[in-house]
Amino acid sequence: MSKDPKRSRNAAARNGAGILKGVVRKEVSPPASIHTMDTAEKISLIRNGVTKQYLEEIKDQSGLDYDSLSAILAVSRATLINKKGLEKFDTATSERILLFADTLAYGQSVFEDSDRFNVWMKSSNKALGNKTPIEMMDTLYGMQEVKKLIGRIEYGVF
Repeated sequence: MSKDPKRSRNAAARNGAGILKGVVRKEVSPPASIHTMDTAEKISLIRNGVTKQYLEEIKDQSGLDYDSLSAILAVSRATLINKKGLEKFDTATSERILLFADTLAYGQSVFEDSDRFNVWMKSSNKALGNKTPIEMMDTLYGMQEVKKLIGRIEYGVF
């Protein structure tokens, strides 16, 4: 039985394909997609540290600058900029990077258009008290709220 290519692409998008692909394959065995990693793999990646290269891919996918990322990740802009290539972030920063990456991958799969999702992330939203999703992402509870809102969009619950 042949698979429908559109369904396969949508399933791949839901599983985080197109984001974080292959950047940490040496640190975590494939698949490196955040959505297909089990909890033990995520914990291992966090404890080993996320590389600057991994962060750069997230930066490119999100369209955010270092100022926005530093607010989301609760670290200085200089900390983000001064790391090079395969240098790793500490455990706390690595965990926040993975949480942000997970939200980003989920949102892009729901919206099925990364540009449209990135615009949504920068637009004020009544469900978030007229704040933008990006503004809410500077705390873990804010990240949870954004992720819940994406879930509501996915299932058409407003």
